Formats: sequence, structure tokens, C-alpha cells
Amino acid sequence: MGGAGSVVRNGQTKGIIGMSKKVVNMEYPTSIEACRDLRFLVASTGRSGSRWIAGVWTNLGFPCSHERIFNPWLRAKPHSFVCDASQQSGAVLKEVKEAHPHILVFHQLRNPYDYVASMYGEGSSLHGPATNERFLLKYIDMDAEDAVSASMQLWVKWNDRIAPYADFTYHVEACNVGKMKEMLALLGEKREDEEILDAFRTERNVHLKRWKLDREEVRSSSYFPEFEEAMKRYGY
Repeated sequence: MGGAGSVVRNGQTKGIIGMSKKVVNMEYPTSIEACRDLRFLVASTGRSGSRWIAGVWTNLGFPCSHERIFNPWLRAKPHSFVCDASQQSGAVLKEVKEAHPHILVFHQLRNPYDYVASMYGEGSSLHGPATNERFLLKYIDMDAEDAVSASMQLWVKWNDRIAPYADFTYHVEACNVGKMKEMLALLGEKREDEEILDAFRTERNVHLKRWKLDREEVRSSSYFPEFEEAMKRYGY
């Protein structure tokens, strides 16, 4: 039997957001200092195309790390990046902005239904090192009763954590030449349409594929009213 705050699925007891209760050293690295030379961040939930957009920015001439600067499993090291795309930065945006107000934050969102389906994909509940519950639960409260509802809560609460510090917000599935030009303008930069289109040809992360999940399973969750309100708030 799973204890309080657990999900039992396929005979296995998992944590409330689907991860096993593995003991991990979650001391946060000195990432605030490590990011002092960055020009901008792309902050998002997991499974929202951060690897892809890191490739796009790198192709445009802005070396962009993916889950390196703020990764609690990696020691902060000297680097030559000018940007970072990750979920983990959402944990410390307040501190980043206070210490380095020159750093812009681009908030990247993914369609919430696709996000939940991806997190729940291939018959497993939330999985992947970037979604370790001990990291996430240091920064947000979770009270979901199942993995689908937990995925919904993560989308809402992590985006709500990022939003107050965002200088520009966009949907990854609608990230086009125009959106990139808006972000480039905020950086005081310009690129030709052809350059941006060529940069978009970077390999897309498998996590952006569309997993199958009946939307009625999402709508039947007791958390759906809050999820729906957040979708509207973020333009979905």
C-alpha cells in the first residue's frame, strides 16, 4: 500500500507526482553566481521544448545551454554560454533578477493537454530526471491524488512561478519568425527571416511528440477547474 502522498500504479508505489522516493542530494548549486554573464533565460516546465529552443538560439549565434546552469545534479562550472533553457531556472528566478537585473526571462509554454499527455506518456506516470519530485516539491505545494492531476498541477504551478519574472511569454507550438524577432528586439539584436527559419531546423526533442491521452481523463479530474482557468490565463 502507498502511504500518504503516494500513487499506486501497475503494482508499484510512486511519489505523488509519479517518481519513486529515491534519496538524492538536492542541495542547490551556486547557480546564481554562475549565470551572471548570461544575457537571457528561457524558463519553462519540463517537457516543453527547452532542448529544441536551446538549439534554435545556438544556431542563431547565442550559445545556449540546456539544463546546465541550474541543474541540481550538476556542479556549477565556468562556461561560455549567453543563455540557458531549462525547467530548473524557474526555482530561482526571483534571486536571479535581484542579483542580475540585466538578464531577460523568456517564458516558454507548451499546450497544456500535450504537456499532460507527455508527462503521462507511454503508460508511465511522471518520469525523467528533470522532474524529480524532491526538487520540485522544494518550491511548490502538491496535493494531487493521481498522476494526471499531478501533471496538471505541475503545469499550472510551475508556470505561475515563472510568470511574475517573465519579460516575454509565448507558446512553443506557435514560436515562429515573428516571435523570435520580438525576442531578438528585446535583446537589441536582429536576424533575417531566412536565418531564423534555418535555425528552426534543429532537431526536435522526442518529448514534444504527441502522446495519446483521452482529454476526458483530464477534464474529469477534480483539479480541472483550476487547470482550465490557468489555460485561459495563459492564452489557451
